[in-house]
Amino acid sequence: MAVHEFFQRNNFVFVNTPVITSNDCEGAGDVFTVYPLAEKKLAKTTDKGTDLYFDKDAYLTVSSQLHLEAVASGIMNVYTLGPCFRAENSKSRYHLAEFYMLEVEMAFTSTLEQLLTVVEDMLKWITKKVIETRYSDFQFLNDNNRKYTAYVVQTFLQHDFVRVNYNEALNILEKYTDVPEVKWGQDLSKIHEQRIVKHCGNIPVFLTHFPSSLKPFYMKTSGAIQTVFSHG
Repeated sequence: MAVHEFFQRNNFVFVNTPVITSNDCEGAGDVFTVYPLAEKKLAKTTDKGTDLYFDKDAYLTVSSQLHLEAVASGIMNVYTLGPCFRAENSKSRYHLAEFYMLEVEMAFTSTLEQLLTVVEDMLKWITKKVIETRYSDFQFLNDNNRKYTAYVVQTFLQHDFVRVNYNEALNILEKYTDVPEVKWGQDLSKIHEQRIVKHCGNIPVFLTHFPSSLKPFYMKTSGAIQTVFSHG
């Protein structure tokens, strides 16, 4: 409920988006295809062949981005919190077949900093709210992992998140020999990101201004050569 409270306090409108959709959100992830078990019985055979139940391929949603973008063009700031499904063939802890994803669209923002500020304010506000309303759960975590809870209170909540652009990130990584070398134009891996966070005192980091070749076509360019305003 803290998620909904934060966004509604800040004049965002909650939007329910479809679980079954015909788009794969510009290739956001491998999709699960949806069809009835009785597809053969339900399909209609015509002189043009056999029609699908939905008349076109249908999938479990991988993201609500495209639906939210359409709504945001009319009512500006919108968000959703709902189930998403990804069919990546991975068994690591970084991939789930089903999960809930918070997605937000802000129309007519003029700077990237506006977006970063909302993200930082949201994370800190929700964390404080959880501590206030579910202190017994927080105390349980504290009893079992004092290092983690101390980090939340003393580091996460007490410091401004760090802003690091792509070029600055490469300069940081050059100082360390325990991570793979990365050249300009190459993407950063999880190992690189973790090293940058440690370098910044384990304070959350916004990575921005990636080379445009690493990001989707629709991202706004920064004005600098071959970079976009994307944050990671």
